[in-house]
Amino acid sequence: MKRPILIACVGYIIGIIWGLYLKISIIPFNIFLYFIIYFLLKRWKKIRYFKILLKWNFLLIFFMTSILSNLQILQWEKEYQTTYQQTLKMMTGIVESNPEEKEYFKTCIIKEIETNKKYILRFSKEIPLVYGDFVQIKGEYEKPSIRRNYGGFDYSAYLKTKKIYGTMVGEKIDILQREQGKLILRTVNKLKISMMGKAEKLLEKDKDLLMGILIGETSELGEEIQENFRKSSLSHILAVSGMHVQYIILGMTFLLEKVAIGKRKIYILIIIILILFMLLVGFTSSVVRACIMGIILMGAKIVYRKSDIQTSIAISLLCILMNNPYAIYDFGLILSYGGTIGIILFTKPISILLKKKIPFPKLCNMTSVILSAQIVLFPILLYCFNTLSLTFLIANLFVSTLIEIITILGFVCIFSSYIIYPLASFLAIILKLLLSLLNLISEFVSHLPFSEIILPTPAFINVILYFLLLGIIKYSIDLKSNKNLYRFQKKQCQWLCLNKKKILIIYLITMLIFKHISIFPLTLKVYFIDVGQRR
Repeated sequence: MKRPILIACVGYIIGIIWGLYLKISIIPFNIFLYFIIYFLLKRWKKIRYFKILLKWNFLLIFFMTSILSNLQILQWEKEYQTTYQQTLKMMTGIVESNPEEKEYFKTCIIKEIETNKKYILRFSKEIPLVYGDFVQIKGEYEKPSIRRNYGGFDYSAYLKTKKIYGTMVGEKIDILQREQGKLILRTVNKLKISMMGKAEKLLEKDKDLLMGILIGETSELGEEIQENFRKSSLSHILAVSGMHVQYIILGMTFLLEKVAIGKRKIYILIIIILILFMLLVGFTSSVVRACIMGIILMGAKIVYRKSDIQTSIAISLLCILMNNPYAIYDFGLILSYGGTIGIILFTKPISILLKKKIPFPKLCNMTSVILSAQIVLFPILLYCFNTLSLTFLIANLFVSTLIEIITILGFVCIFSSYIIYPLASFLAIILKLLLSLLNLISEFVSHLPFSEIILPTPAFINVILYFLLLGIIKYSIDLKSNKNLYRFQKKQCQWLCLNKKKILIIYLITMLIFKHISIFPLTLKVYFIDVGQRR
């Protein structure tokens, strides 16, 4: 069976969605579907259809294993309900993040020793907490708020994606011991603080933007700069992604090959560096995806095997969802995987189409990558954020090469400051100019007309229909480009390849039907805005 892990991943995702939204057992559905397929194929008695049976058998097996994710969800809900019924007065835990300063207080993440549950700790600015402190807390537990209005922000669901159970407001905090927790985590955190200190010394006010680009640290980045990047469709620059992992792999391979220690040892060292990079940056969805795919690539080279990108994506997604099924709510995960899948599926056909009109190969490749990602992300961004940008291509073309130079030069500048400080000072001058130019581009594009168009939320069925249309288009392209597959499925190929206009018309008519014709009787509805006050 081709790509069994990919099929397993699909089954696992369906199981999670089933458990989250339908909240009923998936076992009866699996048994019913299994017997329907089995008896139909037994009646047909066609050998080639038994391959489909085997594939469905495999898919159904992993549907069954997805029950484990449902059990995790039920356990999480049970622990939530138990915690909601309590007002925590005393707890001991370890500080697991660097304190972040707000306007009137500080916050950090704390892990309780007894239960291993994580909470957001809110405490006074006067208390000198640092990463790794072992503390005893007396305070009040605050239940995270749920979404009270349609389309509003669900803070409770957001915390579930981070495996955080709520907020502790510390009234009295006693520091029992310093420098506790795992040594490797404390060492990596010290490196992160040291890097930020070096960047501040070298770049002064530009260090916040550089740290956002290099390690995704945007807590101290100004709101105006973040807003400019968001409006100009450049927010992905401030999130560590596959680009960073690619530069790490290429850079470390280039450096380690000079030492001549053997290819296998080089690949093992790169795997260790990628694991340390995840610890340094934090286990966000985009970082975990990119690093796991990089580790699989290095592992395949160690055992002299060819890595499969679809399987690598499936393994990374399974790792994230098995650790926390609620991560499926994470917009960062959805956007990261959506963009990657779009690039894999559509870059080649778009590039072939653009080569006829764009004579410059590099410009053609960059354009095709940007458009491929946007094709998949467009309905997601519209559904989740109600925004559409018509300047995304201009902005990303302007900064594509610039961000590559800033990323590579930024890492070289920071790490060279530990060895050759004069070199780091010289590179910092160049970095300041490049960061200022990046700021200027984001500000310019964000003020262009149509940089951010506010649109109403599309119906969910329209989003599904959009992706079905994309699937049909991709399938027709594959059929047309594969002659052997064309001969085997000639009728389907002719219908799909020669009737694209008909498919588009059917899609538009279906959208209009679902938009304007209601299955249920129309009744008067009155909506009230819940602002959280009770009487």
